[in-house]
Amino acid sequence: MSAMEARIIHIGIERNWRDVYRFAANPENMPLWASGLGTGLEPDGEDWVAQGPLGSVRVRFTPPNELGVMDHLVTMESGLVVHNACALFQTAKALKSCSHC
Repeated sequence: MSAMEARIIHIGIERNWRDVYRFAANPENMPLWASGLGTGLEPDGEDWVAQGPLGSVRVRFTPPNELGVMDHLVTMESGLVVHNACALFQTAKALKSCSHC
């Protein structure tokens, strides 16, 4: 298996991290901030399914937690599994979202 390139993205949001977490960790809201998932996610057991530009994808989310972690695994139609690490943390000035994708 070959290694994939990772990008680290930091975004400042002037809101309490728990408010942002409640919004962003809700799978129904994910297409609003993860444009590659197409128009929406539909629940399917422990996973969520989306139709996007790369075809059908399955998404499995980290269980709800008090740490601000929103990691998710995306399984492409080809069987390729991509781990997207994503976490929220509060700084003195604003909330930071750190995503490795």
